[in-house]
Amino acid sequence: MRLADLEGLEQQKAAEMMGVSRQTFGRILAQARTTVARALAEGLVLVVEGGSYQLVPPHGPRRWRHRGGRGRW
Repeated sequence: MRLADLEGLEQQKAAEMMGVSRQTFGRILAQARTTVARALAEGLVLVVEGGSYQLVPPHGPRRWRHRGGRGRW
């Protein structure tokens, strides 16, 4: 969601950064959006965990990008 919705990347570019196909990225993104929407609508706790990634601020503290590894977003 960060790559697509916050950073505004096209699905192909985001998929390349994650090391997955565009189709897989699309499925991951759809599932993430559904999970977040359900958590917000039903007042559930949202836990973000897992994956192998490192957040690096390339252009200041408000911009982040994926750097290596295959993370679950």
